[in-house]
Amino acid sequence: MTSSPGTPAKGPAEAGRLDSWKQIAAYLDKSERTVRRWQETEGLPVHKHQHQQRGSVWAYQSELDEWLAQRRISPEPLVEEPSEEPAVPPRQIPWKPMAAVVGLAAAAIAGWIFTHRPPEPLAAAVPFTSMLSVEYGATFSPDGQQAAFFWGAKGKSGIYVKSLQSDEAKPLVVGPSEEGFTYSPAWSPDGKTIAFLRRTPNQETWLCLVSPAGGPERKLLRLATTFAAFWADHQHLSWGPDSQWLLAPIAASAKSQAIHRISVNGGSERLTDAAGTSAFSPALSPDARSFVFLRRAGDSMTTYELMRQELIADRPPEVVYRGKGSSAGVAWLPNGQDLVFCTQNSQAAADRETWLYRLPARPGATLTPLGIKNCNTVAVSMASAALLYGSVASETTTLWQASLNALDSPAEFAPSSRYDAFPSFSPDGRSLAFVSNRSGEHEVWLVGADGNGARRVTEHAQARGGPHWSPDGSRLVFGALLGAGPDLPPGLATAPIAGGSAQAISLGGQLAHEPVWSRDGKRIYYSSGLQIWRSTADGRDRVKLLDGSRYQALGESSDGRMLYYTKRSQHYLLCRLPLGGGPEEIVADGLWVGAATLTSQALYFVRGSDKSLYRLPFDRQAATGLGPERKLGVLLGENQRPAIQSGMAGLTVSPDDTRIIWSVRREPQIDLALIRDIH
Repeated sequence: MTSSPGTPAKGPAEAGRLDSWKQIAAYLDKSERTVRRWQETEGLPVHKHQHQQRGSVWAYQSELDEWLAQRRISPEPLVEEPSEEPAVPPRQIPWKPMAAVVGLAAAAIAGWIFTHRPPEPLAAAVPFTSMLSVEYGATFSPDGQQAAFFWGAKGKSGIYVKSLQSDEAKPLVVGPSEEGFTYSPAWSPDGKTIAFLRRTPNQETWLCLVSPAGGPERKLLRLATTFAAFWADHQHLSWGPDSQWLLAPIAASAKSQAIHRISVNGGSERLTDAAGTSAFSPALSPDARSFVFLRRAGDSMTTYELMRQELIADRPPEVVYRGKGSSAGVAWLPNGQDLVFCTQNSQAAADRETWLYRLPARPGATLTPLGIKNCNTVAVSMASAALLYGSVASETTTLWQASLNALDSPAEFAPSSRYDAFPSFSPDGRSLAFVSNRSGEHEVWLVGADGNGARRVTEHAQARGGPHWSPDGSRLVFGALLGAGPDLPPGLATAPIAGGSAQAISLGGQLAHEPVWSRDGKRIYYSSGLQIWRSTADGRDRVKLLDGSRYQALGESSDGRMLYYTKRSQHYLLCRLPLGGGPEEIVADGLWVGAATLTSQALYFVRGSDKSLYRLPFDRQAATGLGPERKLGVLLGENQRPAIQSGMAGLTVSPDDTRIIWSVRREPQIDLALIRDIH
């Protein structure tokens, strides 16, 4: 999870420079006419070149962000004045924070409404936090004068408390990441307790309690024994009015979890149906008579529902809103009738950033945009009607290269100021394919192995991962929104290297991502939810090979007998599956977020424990078919830190096993922004 007002300004060299009205308009998601008017009437910080042609301008992203942060929010209607030039694709965020990462949503009919309902005016948003790294998941004290929130600082991540009148945040429950992930605080109505979630290294999730003044924490109840959909970009705890019970999800399995009422004495009562659904993010109404929650059904990772259920009445919940993708926070407004909701416009739209909306808490209601984008978690004070939301900064990634014999001497590869990720060497090693938004949209690009001659391969394909080369080097397969619509999830597409239109692969509406070719070029492997599938290159003859975890296919062994892939368990594993039949085999463990690739000669992967790259050669003479594992060294990058400290977005090794190129994800920034009156 991914751009925001409220982010501290960086230096010009860091923030990036925009060198035309078109680029400035794309960065602000507005027409060129609008940004020209803002420059003339509202002081938009655009610099004009002297003694050059009329209209020659430039601007720094950091100055634009600062201007947005200071500008009173009175957003313009989403139907803008017609531009004199063709519309520029809006800026996008391919990340969704924290692992995550990875979700994003609204029904197609709502798209018409977005363009016809004017945003409601809000008071000015001001920065509430400006710490390094990420802050989100806020909760107000009962009097609305303090807030507890998560801060993901290195070495001191956890729950912090800050007064609305102070600049200092004080640690409450803080510890090293090795001890677990502590998040989702909720302040009790009597002000005496802050509840929070603690995810342990073995993927258990516990509901814990602590005093706002500090002291020992109390483990109240275990909510999950395996990885469950308690996403960090949502609040998952909601107190009852007497501070004697909470609403929280409890997971029976990775795919089945329900909302429960949990007593502070430890007992629990299930309130929602648990069969085949994933319910999370409950929020109790101000009158405590009903609650809303989010849910996903079955294996779908692209459709979610916002539900409302009476707390006592014995009747099924009602669907308030149904969307594509995922949301990033929901909270009640003090009037007890409306919600403030952070979600995406549409998964198939060019703009996949999150926006803040007002939504009546009743079936059939429509979203009203509030003119704030890039939100992540929301909290509302019942006492003061103040709103806190996570404001997500744009994420960029850069490509780096090094010799496998000299990993300590990396250099940037084909650098740009935009998002460059998922590199993939061609079979002959002469070219590299990757995903980039250099053109304003996420497309597949090609560049020479020397980093020169970058050119775009696709247009309006909305690439979402990959690409992977066909064995003959003539085509690329990649995840894409090409052909996706209101009723179709992201899928796969192919594009010819020589030129021509990308073609969607028909998978019958099945969610699909992270494809790779078979060695003979006749089939493709791809991920779908918690499964790996194989099909012919045109999408027919689909066969499910693996089910029950988060998988990513890497490719076949050189003889085509084994499929290699990564798998999420307690840690990421490198595994293989005999394609002629037989059980799964674990090859290596402790991988960093599935960071692995293969060539015809070896497997390469990064371990999280020592931030190092390892090589595992194929050896037909060995009983296991694999030779001894060898540590090659640490992958460096931004400021010569281990690259994976900031996250990775793909790696690839040249066919001759001499060179590696990887994508370093620059650390995202999320700050909390405050609106003092959301009435």
